[in-house]
Amino acid sequence: MIVEASPDLKLLPVRYPKAKVLFLPVINESVPVYEGNFRLLQDVVVSADRTFIGSVTQAKTITLKGTLFYQACDLVKCYLPQKSGVSWDVRLMPLDGERSPDAIRHK
Repeated sequence: MIVEASPDLKLLPVRYPKAKVLFLPVINESVPVYEGNFRLLQDVVVSADRTFIGSVTQAKTITLKGTLFYQACDLVKCYLPQKSGVSWDVRLMPLDGERSPDAIRHK
């Protein structure tokens, strides 16, 4: 999976689940495979740049776009590799700059 870079977000590496190794006699190779449902995880860090933080004065949505590359196989054959567009909306909220009331402050 590849996610397009954004100047306002730092993309950390994609984490894949542990793969099962399957031997494919047709090509005489062992290949890593995922079966059933699984998740790919990727952390995203919002920029701490003062200019960017100052620009978020009201709720704002940033759309992350990317491409998932995959190849489906069954016990008989592997199909041609495919790709699919993916996207996620990340909602940013402005920082809360208001101090808490005196009565509840830790002193």
